[in-house]
Amino acid sequence: MELKRLVVSWQFLVVLVLILQSLSALDFDPYRVLGVSRTASQADIKKAYKKLAREWHPDKNKDPGAEDRFIQISKAYEILSNEEKRTNYDHYGDADENQGYQKQQREYRFRHFHENFYFDESFFHFPFNSERRDSIDEKYLLHFSHYVNEVVPDSFKKPYLIKITSDWCFSCIHIEPVWKEVVQELEGLGVGIGVVHAGYERRLAHHLGAHSTPSILGVINGKISFFHNAVVHENLRQFVESLLPGNLVEKVTNKNYVRFLSGWQQENKPHALLFGQTPAVPLLYKLTAFAYKDYVSFGYVYVGLRGVEEMTRQYNVNIYAPTMLIFKEDINKPADGIQARGLRKQVMEDFIAQNKYLLASRLTSQRLFHELCPVKRSHRQRKYCVVLLTAEANKLSKPFEAFLSFALANTQDTVRFVHVYSSRQQEFASTLLPDIEEFQGKSGISLYPSPSNFTSLVSSSLHFSFLTLDKHREWLEYLLEFAQDAAPIPNQYDKHFMERDYTGYVLALNGHKKYFCLFKPLKTVDEETVGSCDPDSSRGKPPCGLGPKPLKGKLSKLSLWMERLLEGSLQRFYIPSWPELD
Repeated sequence: MELKRLVVSWQFLVVLVLILQSLSALDFDPYRVLGVSRTASQADIKKAYKKLAREWHPDKNKDPGAEDRFIQISKAYEILSNEEKRTNYDHYGDADENQGYQKQQREYRFRHFHENFYFDESFFHFPFNSERRDSIDEKYLLHFSHYVNEVVPDSFKKPYLIKITSDWCFSCIHIEPVWKEVVQELEGLGVGIGVVHAGYERRLAHHLGAHSTPSILGVINGKISFFHNAVVHENLRQFVESLLPGNLVEKVTNKNYVRFLSGWQQENKPHALLFGQTPAVPLLYKLTAFAYKDYVSFGYVYVGLRGVEEMTRQYNVNIYAPTMLIFKEDINKPADGIQARGLRKQVMEDFIAQNKYLLASRLTSQRLFHELCPVKRSHRQRKYCVVLLTAEANKLSKPFEAFLSFALANTQDTVRFVHVYSSRQQEFASTLLPDIEEFQGKSGISLYPSPSNFTSLVSSSLHFSFLTLDKHREWLEYLLEFAQDAAPIPNQYDKHFMERDYTGYVLALNGHKKYFCLFKPLKTVDEETVGSCDPDSSRGKPPCGLGPKPLKGKLSKLSLWMERLLEGSLQRFYIPSWPELD
């Protein structure tokens, strides 16, 4: 008897809730919500919606009822902005289509629900209104425009896991604990999260192909895949992993690591190696590889595999902590590396972002061209590109090896080094250097500024040399006679003539056009004080002559010479003929 009364009581409660919901739906007037007349134009409706949406947006309005008010405003605009829904509402008082069919089905649906009603303990926590909905869903709510304009483009860099939910969805309550746990883990790894409320975003739910709630789907590279499995943590994790391409990360062993690292020339990318302690590639590493797949090739080394000791010894890897190494043109020595007990997403992304280009990348696309050699109006933002025009070869040529050495010695951010195969990109090469035929088969370097902040190096070989003053002081002094303003030479009858120190000077010679540029490190105030002298040492000052200085101090500003040369601030000194250098 008591059980029968309890069932009757719950049936009455459900009927009462349904009646209240129906009355609430009947009481909803989109014209009144937006404050417009029934004859209002679409322009007036849109204007009213924008004004109210700005006023009642929950992020800006802290009123407790702002969220419900904002939802009503959005729903009203959804009805009135669609002519078909607006017509249905004007005729039937409801915006839904197929009014006649729905009217016939209402009694049947109610009887069906009444006869089969059941409840469990989760019913007592059911979110009947928006105030009780979990805040985790509110944080990730998606709208149609947001999905199309932001989520879809971003899905080419990371996968998205999206849940479709609605009010009066018992199953949505059951999966909520698992959803929270999965979101907390996957978002930290770099997975995008989204929630679509089918009641308020019907257009988006229909666009995604979700016809029931709850539904879970994944979006990657703009493509949608539905989750069809039990909603448990491990299944959802495997679903996200299955969205990623299977060839993102190559398994690397002691048998194939040389081939893998040598692929930089063909792929025109740095290669990253992660040394881990699990046989399977960690999901975090796969997600990082997907985000930077256009810039870096990724490999994974399981340190527990037999024979891997050869690699770990060669690259000095601690097998007890995850290690990531970046290799560029030199496969025998990593260009950079990080090692930590717990590699976090942000740490890995920052590391890859700093090493996503080779020392001297080959210009193969317009995107790469703009990223490496952007044109900036501001002088401080300019990045100068040093371009090597060379012939295509399977093995590294001597000119390219010299070019790499030069790039390695000048790694400041204002200068980028790239190369172009002149045979493959003839039009591009001729644009950079119209008279390229004159330089075929010649040795040397041709440096000149071009309109796009370029400096082109065109040669079949590059030469960098040092000068021994003991042997060639006379040759240097002859050149410096043509650069008196920049480096006045002492009188040859001065007793300290042979003591002049030229350490740190850089000469850039253009043999073809017969001029040179001279870089002379500027002395600081302290150096000027130390360098002051008096021919008569009896006055207390040190005798003339520079004397021995720490080599580091003399060469401290040597790294600036290339920047000065490329920005065109070094003066050109023309010479009638080059002196012979014995």
